[in-house]
Parts: sequence; C-alpha cells; structure tokens
Amino acid sequence: MARAVPSRGRKALAVIAVVVLGGMLVACASGDPAPAAQVPDAEASPVSGYDGPVPEFSGPWADEFASSYRKSTSDFERAALEDGEISDAEYVELQERFRTCLAEGNIAFTEFNPDGSFQYQLLGGTSPDEGNEVVTACAVSSGQRTLGFLYVEAHRNPQKLVEAELIAACLVEQGAVEKGYTADDYMRGSFPFVDEEKGEELLDYCSADPLGLLGMKASDFAE
Repeated sequence: MARAVPSRGRKALAVIAVVVLGGMLVACASGDPAPAAQVPDAEASPVSGYDGPVPEFSGPWADEFASSYRKSTSDFERAALEDGEISDAEYVELQERFRTCLAEGNIAFTEFNPDGSFQYQLLGGTSPDEGNEVVTACAVSSGQRTLGFLYVEAHRNPQKLVEAELIAACLVEQGAVEKGYTADDYMRGSFPFVDEEKGEELLDYCSADPLGLLGMKASDFAE
C-alpha cells in the first residue's frame, strides 16, 4: 500500500488545535474553568537570537548545536549547549521553566512525553489562539525551542543515522513488514504491512523510537 511518508511523533488525544514547535508535536485541550490570568504577549518574546561567538561543536549533531546556540535567547540555553551535550538535569530544568511560563499564561502542563511531544490544557476561558501564542512565547523564553527537540533527537538517534534506514529496519524487526523491506520502500510511501492494523501502530512506534532508546513501546501507539 502506498501513502504519504508519516511525520514523526506520538498521536495526540482530545486535540482542539495542534502546532509544531521545533519539530515537536504539541496538542492542546480545553479544560475546566479557572480564574483567568493575563496572557503573555508572544510578540514581546525575544526571537532575534544570539549574535556573539559560537563554540566549535563536534560530533554528529554539531550543526544542530551550533544552530540552536545562534537561536538562543538566554544564558541558560547557552550554558546547556556549550559542551555539546544537553544533560538530563538541564532537560529537567528546561521542563520546569516551560511549566512555570505556561502556568503564568493560564495553561496547565505536566511533562514532556518520551518522544518530546507534549499536551497542554487551556484554563479559565483561554482560547486556542491565545494558547498557541502563550506556548510559542514560552517555547522561546524557556529554551524549549532550542533545547527540547535537540535533547530528544540526540538521545533517539545518537549517531544521526539515516532516518529512512532506521525506520525500515525497525519495521522489519518488529514484524510489521516482510524481510527485504528497504529504506527506498519507506521513502516511496510503500507499506505492505503483514497486518494492517498492527502495522499502523508499529509504523508510529518505529517513527518515534526506531532504535528503542527512548524506552517507548509499540503498545503506546495502540488505538
């Protein structure tokens, strides 16, 4: 069966609006009424980035680290990036900064999913458009825009191997397709699943965590 090559990411539930920040799937859902809070102005968030010297990064993700460093707007981001590795502790701090910023905009957020996607809940009559503005502004001010996606990708595919080859190999290993299935088949959008329903779930899984390094399970993607 031929179809469009799927984008990576976990399926979102109870979605009202979906936006993508730095390659991450983001879903928002309406919540119970809560006292309204002032919504931060997304236009007021600094987005010009950093124009100072950039460290000479090395390794498979060097270009992405350099790009994120140039896009950074805070000392926190640059300190997390400068050694060429975003630590677990720095990722936890990023998550807390993001949570605090969203709370100030009347949005509830718990934590990032293993694949870097996340859901948030609009509170107190906040509209989806207002919510998107707050999330976008907080992604910049907290460092999520520069650090979040890079942390996940560097853990998910440390050597930055070819995505199509990883996903094709994962589909074969998981029994979603027969042996002999290749990256070229994947890029053509050809998915001759052994079992159509399970194949769809395994495609989502292999797209999100092809090497199994994020600790995800195929059952996470079951309908």
